[in-house]
Amino acid sequence: MQAIFTTDFNENKVYLSKKNFKTILYKLINNSIKYHHPKRKPVIHLNTYRENNFFVFKIIDNGLGFDMSQIDKIFRMFKRLHAHVPGTGVGLYLVKRIVENLNGKIEVNSEVEKGSEFRIYLPIIDKI
Repeated sequence: MQAIFTTDFNENKVYLSKKNFKTILYKLINNSIKYHHPKRKPVIHLNTYRENNFFVFKIIDNGLGFDMSQIDKIFRMFKRLHAHVPGTGVGLYLVKRIVENLNGKIEVNSEVEKGSEFRIYLPIIDKI
């Protein structure tokens, strides 16, 4: 399965560990591919920008999406909304923990059969 990636990196400086940033990127991109819509090639858009005092990393996909009434479940450990795809249910839990430990926040919008948008807000700090 080939995915189409588009990027728009307007803000390119964020200070956090390489390990944490790789985990955030991997988990979100992996989910976009893993939960792709079976009738469409996955299209994933990666975007960064600055909003107030935050570095924002946004990832939008055209995957399966989910019902926003279940949003409280997606960040809980071992909770999964799509049982037909293998996984452990810890990916988004880890992303949320990392982001919150960095005094950031994560926001999500999703629509069933249309896809999802995740926004990671990380505070902009001076280089350590």
